[in-house]
Amino acid sequence: MTGMAFQITTDDIENVLSRLNVKASKEDVKKVFNLLDGDSWRVEKAALNGGTELEEQTESAYDEIEQVLRERELVSDGKLLIK
Repeated sequence: MTGMAFQITTDDIENVLSRLNVKASKEDVKKVFNLLDGDSWRVEKAALNGGTELEEQTESAYDEIEQVLRERELVSDGKLLIK
C-alpha cells in the first residue's frame, strides 16, 4: 500500500523474535523477513492504527508481526519453524 509510514525491517523481525524468546541467526531473520513480505500491509496498517506516537505504532506493528508469525506457524514454543 502506498502512503504507509511504517515499514518492516529485519531489525523489527529480530526484536519480535527476541520478545518471543526465539533465538535466530541473521540468516534466519532474513528468511522470516522475506516470508512476511506479502503480509507487510497488515503490519503497516496496524502501526497506523496503533496511535500517533512512534512507540505506540511500533508496539502495534510488533503485535501484528507476532500474530502473522503465529498464523503462518513460523514460531511455536520459543522455536523458529522455518525450513
